[in-house]
Amino acid sequence: SSVRASSQLSDAFGPENLLDGDPETRWNDASARGVDAWLEFTFATPVQITEMEFQNVTDDEKFKQNYKIQGYTITVNDRNVPISGRLVNSNEPQQVRIASLETFTLRVEVTTTYPAEPVGDAPPFDELALEDIRFFGVER
Repeated sequence: SSVRASSQLSDAFGPENLLDGDPETRWNDASARGVDAWLEFTFATPVQITEMEFQNVTDDEKFKQNYKIQGYTITVNDRNVPISGRLVNSNEPQQVRIASLETFTLRVEVTTTYPAEPVGDAPPFDELALEDIRFFGVER
């Protein structure tokens, strides 16, 4: 699968970091605080997705210093019903149920965010951050 994003802070913080399973990498939007942020995943073959998992930044300080996804809308190309919801302000993995049957694309649109906060003397960042996204389901 591949992923595109509405923006990225730099090459080091590109959306492909969401799929690498490495807790040391992450995606950051381009200093936009998550405003109008989106991610679009394209799958090489049709997939039936039953669930996806969002992983915010696991490092406690970086988690606090970055904006986080709060509200979202998820669409898949094989269903006409968007999935809207809210994540909690936590750096524990969070699952969202998906009911696709045979999809090639999945899009996540950020509708609201949790604000960044300072940590000690370090100021908050202006970027939305996300460490990983995992998908669960089967190839069709």
